[in-house]
Amino acid sequence: MNRAWSRNQWKGMIMDQLDKWEERLRPQVMEVDLLGEVPLSEDEVRLLGQLIGDLVRRKGWTQAARLLREQYPCSYAVFMVAQGARGYEAGDFWSAIREATGLSIPPTQALQWGQLFEEIVQKLPVVQFPPLGGPRYIGPILAHGGIPDYCLADFFDHFLRPLVTRPEYASLSVEEFIQRRLLQASVTFLTDKPVLRFLQYGGQPAVDFVERCREMALAWEERGEIPSPEALGLPPRVVKGYQDWLEGRARPSLRRRAIYRSPVLFLDPWGWGPALRLPSQPVPGAGADMKALWLIFLDSPTKIGVDVRKDEPDWKTVPCDFPLPGPAPEYRVALAFARVEEDERFPQEVQREWWIPGLREESPLLWFDPKDGRQLLPQDTLPAGRLWVLRPPDVVLETDPPESLQVTEEFPRMPGEWCDYIGEEVDLSQARRLTVRRGNQPVREYTVLGLGPEDQPALVGGRRLPIDDDRPPFYVGVPPSLRIPLPPTPRLHRWYVEIRNEGPALPPVQVSFTLADLQQDVDVEDGVAVLDLREWLGEEPMGTYQVKVRGPLGHKANLAFRILPVLGIAGHDTLYLPEAMEEARLLVETDTQTTLTLQPGTNHCRVDLMVEENGRRLYEVTAGVARADFPLRFVRPTDRGDAVYVPLSVPIRRLRWMLVLGREHAGIPEWRTTSLRLPLDALEQAREPLLLVDLFGGTVGNLTVRLSLQDEDGTVLQEREGRWRAGQPHLRFDLAAFLDTLRQSAGLSFVFHLVMQGLPGRGEVSYPTLQVARRFVAQWKEIESAQIMDTIYLRLRWEASFRVRHRLVRLWPVWRPWEPPMEIPIPDKAQDEYVCAFPAAQLVPGRYLVEFSVQDPWTAASPNRPSPTSPTVRSVLIPRDAVMKRLHELRHRAARDGLSFLLALEAACIRRDAGQEGLARKAFQWCFEHLDEAEIAHILALVREVVGDPDLEGPLRVKMAAASRIQRMLDTFHRGELPKSLYREYLAGLPSPSLWPTETCKLLMEVDDEQTRFQAGKQLIMRKDPSGAQVIAQWLQECGGDMTSLIRRFTGAGDKQLRFYIMKWSIETDLVSGVQTIVRCLKEGLLSHEEATSLIQEHLPQSLEALVNILPDPAAQSLLEQLRRRDPERVPVIAYPGCWIRCVAGWGRLERIEGADGLPRQVVVFSDPEPGLHFYVLLRAHDPQRSEKALINLDENTVVFPDAQRVYMCSKCRMFCSADYNLIIEHHDRVAHGGIHPSFQTVSARSIQQLVPLTFSRSIPPQPWE
Repeated sequence: MNRAWSRNQWKGMIMDQLDKWEERLRPQVMEVDLLGEVPLSEDEVRLLGQLIGDLVRRKGWTQAARLLREQYPCSYAVFMVAQGARGYEAGDFWSAIREATGLSIPPTQALQWGQLFEEIVQKLPVVQFPPLGGPRYIGPILAHGGIPDYCLADFFDHFLRPLVTRPEYASLSVEEFIQRRLLQASVTFLTDKPVLRFLQYGGQPAVDFVERCREMALAWEERGEIPSPEALGLPPRVVKGYQDWLEGRARPSLRRRAIYRSPVLFLDPWGWGPALRLPSQPVPGAGADMKALWLIFLDSPTKIGVDVRKDEPDWKTVPCDFPLPGPAPEYRVALAFARVEEDERFPQEVQREWWIPGLREESPLLWFDPKDGRQLLPQDTLPAGRLWVLRPPDVVLETDPPESLQVTEEFPRMPGEWCDYIGEEVDLSQARRLTVRRGNQPVREYTVLGLGPEDQPALVGGRRLPIDDDRPPFYVGVPPSLRIPLPPTPRLHRWYVEIRNEGPALPPVQVSFTLADLQQDVDVEDGVAVLDLREWLGEEPMGTYQVKVRGPLGHKANLAFRILPVLGIAGHDTLYLPEAMEEARLLVETDTQTTLTLQPGTNHCRVDLMVEENGRRLYEVTAGVARADFPLRFVRPTDRGDAVYVPLSVPIRRLRWMLVLGREHAGIPEWRTTSLRLPLDALEQAREPLLLVDLFGGTVGNLTVRLSLQDEDGTVLQEREGRWRAGQPHLRFDLAAFLDTLRQSAGLSFVFHLVMQGLPGRGEVSYPTLQVARRFVAQWKEIESAQIMDTIYLRLRWEASFRVRHRLVRLWPVWRPWEPPMEIPIPDKAQDEYVCAFPAAQLVPGRYLVEFSVQDPWTAASPNRPSPTSPTVRSVLIPRDAVMKRLHELRHRAARDGLSFLLALEAACIRRDAGQEGLARKAFQWCFEHLDEAEIAHILALVREVVGDPDLEGPLRVKMAAASRIQRMLDTFHRGELPKSLYREYLAGLPSPSLWPTETCKLLMEVDDEQTRFQAGKQLIMRKDPSGAQVIAQWLQECGGDMTSLIRRFTGAGDKQLRFYIMKWSIETDLVSGVQTIVRCLKEGLLSHEEATSLIQEHLPQSLEALVNILPDPAAQSLLEQLRRRDPERVPVIAYPGCWIRCVAGWGRLERIEGADGLPRQVVVFSDPEPGLHFYVLLRAHDPQRSEKALINLDENTVVFPDAQRVYMCSKCRMFCSADYNLIIEHHDRVAHGGIHPSFQTVSARSIQQLVPLTFSRSIPPQPWE
């Protein structure tokens, strides 16, 4: 009886323990995708195995299996996964299960154990793996556990180490890296199958696992330390496995390398269609001197040159998009750089290459994220929710359950070679599995799983600006809060948060913690934890901050944001329509501590301070019609001597359009707000002509847009409605759809009008976007002239490809080149001959270029003088005896009225036409000598006639640059008496700027031609004219007050002296600001060390304090060293944290300077050091394993080893001390004394006398063991 009672009691205890385990594990299982994410220690797994083993022994397998299935499914499933992860070895799974349970499990029963696991998992809300290609039951068990301990070394060898050490993988996303490595036969051959299965089928948890392992490996490679499992969000067994794997492996010395971001394939359904996004990339060297080139390898390489810009603190390329012409298995993309002055046919050396996956036989469709259109690279899983898909028409999608596939939108027909592909938005929220079929044959299967956006950490609250400029979101005022969705039973210690600033910020922050650390302060409501970031950033932060969150696998976020304490913007929502053609204006309000400037390298934009009062500043920003944004930069200096920079690009809402004749010619978008012109032949020969419209950046909804083709008379020939979605920035029109209409029309000129309805406050509006002209080929057959009485007759005969309307003949005077042409319309009914008559008084006798032309009714511009060799031009004397007749008239007028400039110029043209070069040259010389008698238009006519004459052209252009003549030209233009075309021609005809008189330079500073003003200003500065200072001040204002941006304008080899003068003005105007600018320009390569040192030395000793305040900037350190070598009398020794110091104990790195008050000091100037200073030094800092701490007391001239009881000194030089005498024997004595008979002596660790002056170095000394 007692024995029966004891057995029942024992059974009850087992059941009771398993009940408790099930109660604990069930809520945790409901929170995870993979069962291996449930955290269990090794002892807990052992105890759970013993309980399951006891249950099977006492109940028998059949009854125990029923209990495990019905009462303890989570306990059984979690145990199998956890034990498999720890005990699997070389293909043997069941030995570890037998050992943990104490059962002898025969092979037949092992199948039953595996079948039970499969039945249980199918009912749990965890990943349901497809067939994995290995043992039916063991594969999913191991996959749920991640990577078994036994296989971790393979993962570290073949995946993790290449990911962090090989440059070609540095820019790839983890998804791309996994996909690429799984395609390499050598990798799959050498790697254990559980690793491959987990990475191939593990979905987002697998990607997250690899990403966290990369963080762990990078921490070790770069800093020599491994973060805790809590900080990484990894199981402790994985972190320990990595530590064990590192045993015997030296940490490589990694050179910091630029991280290049991989281009991505994206879909713009209403605009480009499928395209490549070429992201901003770091620029090597001195960015301002570099140019970048993208290479897209299609049928032949396509080259896309891109600009570079300053993106604090580095130089980066400007991002751009490239539309793809058609499908391909992959797209090869390369990036190259060269110096600006190098040949345009570079690249010199390809910096990085990428292979972007496309459409393959085994994966004949593309998936995209609808949030940003970026390509998704699924292995065998798809995220639940809405996705975009692009597929061939013979590829169909099937889901399980069958009705769970919802097509929510069908996209417009894709352009170019993508035209047969079907683009659509599908909703997979209710699907569990998706099968891709081609015909009746399945070609790909996906498991549908994942978390929705509402399940991931996010920033909430705060005042966020509704502006997207391809940078982190922008907040104003108090910082946002961090929202972290938690599972029903949250385990706060598994949630790790890190907050830090990116670049200078106020306040600087670098903190990390788990939610468990803040348990009392975490506000959890409805399963959501909300952290108020004011706790760490305060009420008014400024800068860019990064918030990193790591939870259970699959739960993560990297959240960056920008923030300003005070910012008001007005005018950013103004719509700018093409007819206005006006500058865009923006009002910006900041506090008085923040200065508004423009981003470096900005053109056609300026900032003006309008008002400063009541603690606020009001700025007006003006952008030219060529700009699409306001590139703002907010600056606030810090107490550390640097400054916080926060960029913000505010888009200008313009209606713009762009013509694309072929995707290979797309390159950098050239948006227009004026009508384009194009021959019909070019449109017909284009591979895929598109008109892309930017509809105010997608900010206006409820628009109806159509493209209307009209002829010269405004008759509508064809229209097409545009399909687009509100919020999308682009609208695409396929111009090939209009070609048949254009071919069949008898017109010569056509215009595409963009017709819009729904603009706020406007009715229907129409804008001409593209003018298409049919090429008209005409050739003269005969031109006859005759004068009868007072009438001149012209008989015109021609050949033409077809008859058109609006024909005319222009008569261009050759001998009077300053006069406009006479125009004679040709009636539309005339076939190939026309006789016109007009009074002889309307035409001065002479030679004329008779041009056959067609008047374009859409163009109001003045015609240009044609080439005499054109087939539509014939040179004719009217009348035939015009030479002698006109010369006689000129001699008569000269005798009567005296010789004038125009008479002499016409006579010179006649003489040259008649072959009388000597007389013609004499007449041209007379015109040159009497240039003051000529009007501006007549001067330009003379210039055209003497082009190429070595004796007249140069001197004539120099005369044109006389200040009096420039003043007359400007007065004539401002009175409206000189056409703008001639005004521009005069400015372009001036000689080299070095030949401009100083007064002329001053006058030209007022013209509306930017290049002319620029050259005039350079001359005034180079000549040290007093007005040169005003020029610099004006240019500085145009650059938003940023002197560095101004210097960037002058990077040519011939601008060296100009840069020097501008910097000299800067330092004399504002010493502190000037020194800071010199240092920035030195860092960017805009000034040489020689130039920078000379500028600062010229203003010693005042400039020294300004330079010291910039420390520990490396450029400032370098300048100080050069200044000290040049002028040791006036430049004292300066110490700062980060420099190297040689004391009686040897070389070390200065880690901290502390004053008598215990507070840190940034710099110590030894010419006048304050009392009570202490230097904290890390001796032998170049070798972390042998480094030692030392404290130098400057008042007592002593060195103390705070962590040592005994210290040894080299007896030979008495300039090296260490707590480890082996360092003296094995390192110091060999380097300093040849290693022969080393000797040392014991000294006091508390007071080693410093008998010689300290020595300092900016960098690691060549022999740090001396």
